[in-house]
Amino acid sequence: MEKEKISRSISEGAKETYFSYITNTLNSRNSNISETYNTYSQNDFVYDTNFFTQNLETFTALTFLSDGNIIFPPKKLKMFPYFKNSF
Repeated sequence: MEKEKISRSISEGAKETYFSYITNTLNSRNSNISETYNTYSQNDFVYDTNFFTQNLETFTALTFLSDGNIIFPPKKLKMFPYFKNSF
């Protein structure tokens, strides 16, 4: 599944930087700041780790089923434990 991602970077360059003991800060002259935004598409997992750790309840599973001819889309399946008589 393709998801849109955004990255952001900030760059600063200065020719003359000095430390001010009065204000306890760095001050610079002849400096420039540039900021870049980049948007791109990236293939990502359809089911992320949150699905397996938070969305699946006890005795449920994500299944990839096939009848031999057709592969069915993945889906959540409720299972019945063998030690419970809940048929």
